[in-house]
Amino acid sequence: MAEVELVDDRLEVALQVQMTQLDRARAAVGVSGEPGAQRLLAEHFVLTRRDGTQVPIKWVGLEAKVFVAWLYFEVALEGPLAEYRLRHTLFMEQEAKQVNTVLLKHRARRATLVFTRNRSTRPLSFEATDEAKNER
Repeated sequence: MAEVELVDDRLEVALQVQMTQLDRARAAVGVSGEPGAQRLLAEHFVLTRRDGTQVPIKWVGLEAKVFVAWLYFEVALEGPLAEYRLRHTLFMEQEAKQVNTVLLKHRARRATLVFTRNRSTRPLSFEATDEAKNER
């Protein structure tokens, strides 16, 4: 579960993951600790502009607990939110039925984006929640 908040011209992201999944994924890429988490994000939590240009992630840190870890990072935006798409495939290589959710927030507005193997890329939009309801 990721909480993504639009603050001024950037997205502030807090991504909660299970420690067991994180440890397995870092072992699979052969990089441990925070560098391993950063590498996983660079490969599996990818924000792109409409023209396909990837937007760099600014790493803030990792808070590890016994069963979960929080990954914190920011993404600077240039232009309106509707110009961006998110691909979120974290742990989908290890877990066949992995579902990733993103709670997108801006002031009082909220939207929940759901990512699966069949639909791993979504536009960043507050209308996404309505769209998800129509798919059921």
